[in-house]
Amino acid sequence: MIAGEAHYGNWGIMGDMVSATLQKDGSFPVSPAPGMVVSVSDKATVQATIVTGAATYTFLNNQDAYVDGLLGVRWVGMTATLGLAASFGGPLQQVVDSKAMSTADPIVGFKGRYRIADSTWYIPFYADIGSGGGTTNLTWQAMLGVGTTINKWIDVSLVYRNLYYDMDSSKTNGAGLLQKTTFQGPQLSATFNF
Repeated sequence: MIAGEAHYGNWGIMGDMVSATLQKDGSFPVSPAPGMVVSVSDKATVQATIVTGAATYTFLNNQDAYVDGLLGVRWVGMTATLGLAASFGGPLQQVVDSKAMSTADPIVGFKGRYRIADSTWYIPFYADIGSGGGTTNLTWQAMLGVGTTINKWIDVSLVYRNLYYDMDSSKTNGAGLLQKTTFQGPQLSATFNF
């Protein structure tokens, strides 16, 4: 994961990229004929890349709170591959099938931070929602956590991040590869201010 943003006055741009590869290997027994048991090995791989880009405008900036509104787009690309291999007394037989999909959707949202009791500690927050009206019924992302300013150049935060997709399986070019999917978990971040 990597994110960045730049500001000029109240206006800014931001970008965020998440890339993940999930893989699972295993095997299971198959009986193609009475008294014959063959072990079939399987390997499933899912590779996902999600990119969010937006223009921002600061509508609140004081000593305790900082809030940007944002308008942008989120793109997701995903490939799922399933491979099976088995030997039925001869050479190894392999079958591989792969599906891919991608879509881009407009989003609207807000992000910022709230300082805790005049300290160096703060609460970072982020929320957006969007829909392409075609492939994507709904997508949203939210983050909330706690952070601290180490010095004027570096901030460190721990947030819980949740990204959700609900897609119309009849319209995805990946034949329903990504229908109702949630990416979620804790995120530890270091922010470098230039």
